[in-house]
Parts: sequence; structure tokens; C-alpha cells
Amino acid sequence: MDSGNLVLSETFENGRVEVLWQSFSFPTDTFLPGMVMGEEFKLTSWKAPDDPSPGDFTFR
Repeated sequence: MDSGNLVLSETFENGRVEVLWQSFSFPTDTFLPGMVMGEEFKLTSWKAPDDPSPGDFTFR
């Protein structure tokens, strides 16, 4: 997979693959094509580089 999504999976003896964790489920500061944000996801800017209180911009 060349999507930028880091996937940890387990492959069973019968060939079944189970995804245990994937980075696209926990977005931080980068959004890539194919990422899905849940309905409750909200990203708010910092007030200033040294002040993490809520800033003027929100992505929902």
C-alpha cells in the first residue's frame, strides 16, 4: 500500500487478515486522500505558535 497509511495487521493460518491499527484512524496534522474523518472529528487551530488555546479556525 502506497497511501501513507501505516497499517499493523495480523495474518491467520487460514489466510484471513485482520487490521489491528492504522494511522488514518488517528489523524494529527496531515490529511491525505483516502483518509476518513468521523462525524465527531473537529480540528481547531492554536491561538499562537506558543499558545495552544483555541484559535480562530475550525475544521469540521
